[in-house]
Amino acid sequence: SIIIDLYAMDIRSDEERNIRATKPFIHQIRLHGPQGEVVRVWALFDEGAMREAMSTTAFEKAKHRLGQMLPSEIFLRMADGSIVKSLGTWEGEIEVEGVRVYGSFEIFDSRGNWDFLFSKRLLTAFKAVHDYGEDKVTVQGTGGLTVLRNQI
Repeated sequence: SIIIDLYAMDIRSDEERNIRATKPFIHQIRLHGPQGEVVRVWALFDEGAMREAMSTTAFEKAKHRLGQMLPSEIFLRMADGSIVKSLGTWEGEIEVEGVRVYGSFEIFDSRGNWDFLFSKRLLTAFKAVHDYGEDKVTVQGTGGLTVLRNQI
């Protein structure tokens, strides 16, 4: 079994780091199923999360279009220190505003906190650059380059 820290955190408060309050970056993504099906899901972009994940609830709604999940040996350590076993892994094409990459994600219970966690590995695959001042993310991959605006 493999245990992966889901979050990398700084223990200092925002005030201690002189950071003004920010809102989460949310944008719709598309997952491409094996028969050409498209599943749209709201993703939370999180540079501190170390593994992409889809909530069990969201996967259950879309599994007939996404196909079977693969077995996973991954355990995820949550920000509160608890460890949760992944129910499985999905692999396939992931699209954001016409830009696509091949990727994967773990499936586990997010306790209603989010549908999809768009984290460090996908941000790297999409060559994402986050402009915090303008609250936008530039991504590139197959299909070109595009600028995403926060949809929250």
